[in-house]
Amino acid sequence: MSLQPRSVFFAAIAVLLGIIGVWNESLISIPVWRIAVALLALGLIYEWVVVSRNQPAVRLIDGLQLKLGVDSQLDLAFLNTGSRRIKIDYAAALPAGLTGSREIGEVTASPVAEVIDKVPVRGVELGTRNWRHIPARVLGPLGLARWSRNLPLDARINVYPDTLGESRRKSSSSPQGAEARALIGGGMELHHLRQYRRGDARNAIDWKATARSGELVTRVFGEDQHLEILIAVDAGRMSRIQFDGMSQLSHYVNLAARFAEYAVIAEDRAGLVVFADRILRTVSPRRGLDGVQQVRKALHDLTPRAVESNLVQAALRIRSLARHRSLVILLTDLYDRDAHSQLARCTQLLLPKHLPVIVGIQSDEVAALAERTASSWFDPYKSLAAREYNMSVNLNVARLRRMGAYTVIARPRELDDRVISLYEKLRSKRLI
Repeated sequence: MSLQPRSVFFAAIAVLLGIIGVWNESLISIPVWRIAVALLALGLIYEWVVVSRNQPAVRLIDGLQLKLGVDSQLDLAFLNTGSRRIKIDYAAALPAGLTGSREIGEVTASPVAEVIDKVPVRGVELGTRNWRHIPARVLGPLGLARWSRNLPLDARINVYPDTLGESRRKSSSSPQGAEARALIGGGMELHHLRQYRRGDARNAIDWKATARSGELVTRVFGEDQHLEILIAVDAGRMSRIQFDGMSQLSHYVNLAARFAEYAVIAEDRAGLVVFADRILRTVSPRRGLDGVQQVRKALHDLTPRAVESNLVQAALRIRSLARHRSLVILLTDLYDRDAHSQLARCTQLLLPKHLPVIVGIQSDEVAALAERTASSWFDPYKSLAAREYNMSVNLNVARLRRMGAYTVIARPRELDDRVISLYEKLRSKRLI
């Protein structure tokens, strides 16, 4: 129970009347303050009875499936089962793995009616989240107090890896672009025609054959380039580091899911290796929608492990999965002070048969910390630590490039574009 200003005012009046009665002997025989207290107590009892009889209910209408890292909304429906209008303020106490920009919400429900309130939410961890109840307070009919209630809510919210945007999906199958490049369907010799399959590039469609048959027909060229791509995701201790409100692993998962979708649109084969101190999950390179679904299924409910990652074991597993020269997208942390690190040995195992692309995330916070003006005695030490971190990352990037690997390090919001741009460049120049 939380007293409202009206109750506090009546209580203050009762106290004032009691003080006046003590000071003025002529008023002692008239217990006015007791009458005021009694009226306040009766009002609170009446409110408690009314609120207890008319328990509001809540349910989740929409938003049972969220995309990782994408701002969305949950539709909460509050049902007033009573015969009077009620006001409800509630705490948006989201389950672990979900964050929101609003802590308190307030709704007013008419008698025997339902009102919907939208709650901003963002999924920052994969998996299924159970939302069991919502702490709420109902305003009494006399406005004397707000009565605390735990509204039961049996909702299961699933957080999945993000999908490729519509604009990006169109650009991956469109023959137009900023520069000329080799695309699916761009071979020199026509091999055969076949029925259109979902995900085929638009420039591979034979429109004359389509007009004759009345169904979409795709051209298959003898010199088409079908690549094998293996995406390796590091789920070890360093993947727990937070960037833009999400763990490093969450950013890796989104990139892996979106990149796999982008690659199979170009009829490449996409596979997956998830590792920490051991191999956690693998998906052999596959083509088409089935390949994307298998990759997304393997990424679902993935969580960081509190162990050191074994990149050498991951490289050996990649070599056993990839029988031909493949593009290996390795998503891992680039901070390593050891010149003979596992990252270097992993790269050596992949080269020269495969083409590794090492991808890491750049932290805005660390960059700002390295350049921030000191305001306390401890700030110079923080700045030195940030600069040492940046220097170590830059040295590792330079070392990997000298070995023959490609590297991408960017802020989370730029990571997708940088990796996809490099993939298109390597593909167009047939370096894979």
